[in-house]
Amino acid sequence: MRALVEATLAKLPSKESMAQWPPEAVATVEVLTKLVLILCDELEARDKRIAELEEEVRELKRKLNINSGNSGISPSQDPHRPRGKGGKEKDEDNSDKPRAEDQGENSKPDSEEQPKCKQGGQKGHKGNRQELRKTQDIREIFPERCSCGCEEFVDLRSFYTHQHCELPDILLHVIHFNLYKGRCANCAKEGKAKVPAEYSTGYGPNFTAFVGSASAFLGCTRRSLLDFLTKSDFFRTEEGESVPLSLGGLDRLIDRCSRTLKRHWEKIGEVARETPINYVDETSWPMFGPLGAIKYWLWLMASSLVVFFNIHRHRSREAFHELIGAWVGILISDDYALYRSWPKEKRQSCLAHHLRTAQKLREDPDPDIARGGESLYKEIHRPTQMNPETLTRGVWQGWLMRTRRLLKEFSKRSDGLGILASRLEATFESLSTFLRIRGVDRTNNKAERTLRPAVVRRVSIQS
Repeated sequence: MRALVEATLAKLPSKESMAQWPPEAVATVEVLTKLVLILCDELEARDKRIAELEEEVRELKRKLNINSGNSGISPSQDPHRPRGKGGKEKDEDNSDKPRAEDQGENSKPDSEEQPKCKQGGQKGHKGNRQELRKTQDIREIFPERCSCGCEEFVDLRSFYTHQHCELPDILLHVIHFNLYKGRCANCAKEGKAKVPAEYSTGYGPNFTAFVGSASAFLGCTRRSLLDFLTKSDFFRTEEGESVPLSLGGLDRLIDRCSRTLKRHWEKIGEVARETPINYVDETSWPMFGPLGAIKYWLWLMASSLVVFFNIHRHRSREAFHELIGAWVGILISDDYALYRSWPKEKRQSCLAHHLRTAQKLREDPDPDIARGGESLYKEIHRPTQMNPETLTRGVWQGWLMRTRRLLKEFSKRSDGLGILASRLEATFESLSTFLRIRGVDRTNNKAERTLRPAVVRRVSIQS
């Protein structure tokens, strides 16, 4: 703007021409010229500030719009927002119906109203009744007294079976081994008795397995588990005494379980590394020690047969190769940079992650980014509706041309749309591996669902 103003002021008469003007007129022109330039500078500064504030508002709207549908956060972390009927978030046009393209091929038109159902079991739903367990303790209960006062009943028959379950008192079976020593009658050497190998640890396999299960599956801390075993009345000896166990002894029991399970863990790893298709993912995993929590990483390698876990100090290439060993099969993963180094023709990039990123862009407050995000979302979503058995060459070539044109156009940008386009362009061959190889899934959801119990436990421990 300043250049335009200066060009306009240059068209004013020169100082030689204004020499014949009255002094008051020349002074007025000079004052007005300086005032125009000052106002021009102020307008430029305000325009710059307005642009900065508008970008800041757009960035804040992007952060407020983050939810489980357009990012990697869990549904439990979704911000509290006004919701429409059925719990769905309303769009700006006050419509609470999901978009048709998000629902897939079997989606119904928006004009069809969904039937309203009450909460609870619906008509035709098969109930889940408690099954009766077999028992030798059967007690017959007969009516005691009629309302008329008579205590004698005839034509007795069973009409209902009520089952009562209870844990028996758990009494620890304690065995004392009195070891003797003596001198050999032949050579006079001293000989000592030894504890039988199956009793050498001091605690039997059932008790050890219970401690290991409570620590691993129930997520009990060492201290809480020790208090439960030694201070509650649940475990007692036949004499009514508590369990003789210390914190160090509890650690040894858990270590014993770990050593017992190690060979099974190694065998699971061997089976996983022989499977041609595997899902791989990782999540942070806190390890607690004398100095507090130390951040480790829980790595997962899941197939149709087994799930193999490994805990490593780092989220690195070294940890990844320690997980997979010599395996070179089809990798299904998210778009973490480490996985992008896998051969493109042998990797399926999770389409759900890319769709969430595109969904975030299509909800961007910047209309230009939103339009680009809408175009990318449709093209990323289109392969999920393709059937490899009925896919024609024309449909496939058409999708390739449209998608590559969009990626080439958007990859020149420096915003979120350009970042997504550049990432898709770099892993383009890995977007459609599931259409070429039978048995490959289009998403990495299996790995994420398998990791979910570990994530829930991690959150519960940290809270």
